[in-house]
Amino acid sequence: MPLTADQTGIALAIDAAMAKLTKASKTDAEILGAMADHMPGFKALLDAGVVNQAADRYPGFRRFAEILELFAKAIRDGAIKVPK
Repeated sequence: MPLTADQTGIALAIDAAMAKLTKASKTDAEILGAMADHMPGFKALLDAGVVNQAADRYPGFRRFAEILELFAKAIRDGAIKVPK
């Protein structure tokens, strides 16, 4: 399924923000904090099932998805403790 105009806008915004953060040599943890405002948009793309399409088109979006996946795995494995 191709991305809609709204979905493309979300992916482009995430891609652009990631480009700035990457250029500033931010760590993954710093990126996660700085990208908090983009989480609702990312979740909307996740819920729509178009994350892979966005990741294929926008490298910054892909990198953000990879960072989220790394943190999720670390939480799941217990390497990062979260309050219950």
